[in-house]
Amino acid sequence: ESLRQKYNQDLLEAADRKTKALEERKSRESKEAAASAEESRRLQDVAQKREMKIANVEAARKEKNQKYFEQIRNQKTGEALRAKGQSEQAGSAKEKSLEEREEERQGGAEQGNA
Repeated sequence: ESLRQKYNQDLLEAADRKTKALEERKSRESKEAAASAEESRRLQDVAQKREMKIANVEAARKEKNQKYFEQIRNQKTGEALRAKGQSEQAGSAKEKSLEEREEERQGGAEQGNA
């Protein structure tokens, strides 16, 4: 009977050890899952911040390019207006010079006729 008690005692101890091992494994797996979830959240936050930073840089680049485009367009428009103004001035000066010569010719012709 002593052997039977010892056997039963051994079975109880084995069941106890098995239960403890199971609890420890569940606890360890739970902690690992929590750590994994936390790491996953952290990585998502890092990725989200990275995407936001990239979007901000792209928006700033786009704005800078737009300003540069407007500056160049305004510069070219100004140059075209200046060139047009100079061309008109040259044309009007030429016209005025021709008119003055014509008047001088007419004045000279009138004096020659008189």
